Amino acid sequence: MTEAKEPNKGENALSPKIALLSKNMLEFAEEPKDVQILDENGNPLKAEDHNHRFFEGVWMHQYNKKYYLSYSTGDTHKLVYAIGNSPYGPFTFQGEILSPVV
Repeated sequence: MTEAKEPNKGENALSPKIALLSKNMLEFAEEPKDVQILDENGNPLKAEDHNHRFFEGVWMHQYNKKYYLSYSTGDTHKLVYAIGNSPYGPFTFQGEILSPVV
């Protein structure tokens, strides 16, 4: 695995990872893959888009045959979500769940 670094302006934002667990649930059954999060036009979110980009705290759940990916945007302190048809994505950004209280 390569060393992680913050992407430069104009580059795609960092992505959460996903991997199937083995039957013993102690190791991966496959190599981790990037989960792509897209904007409303189908383009990957950019690093400078601090209101939408993934930063940390990802959570996924399924509802009505759709997968919901919730996460923190980091320095904007928002909780946001995106929707996809597969747990592997791609996911399309939808909006805010929780705005920061400051």
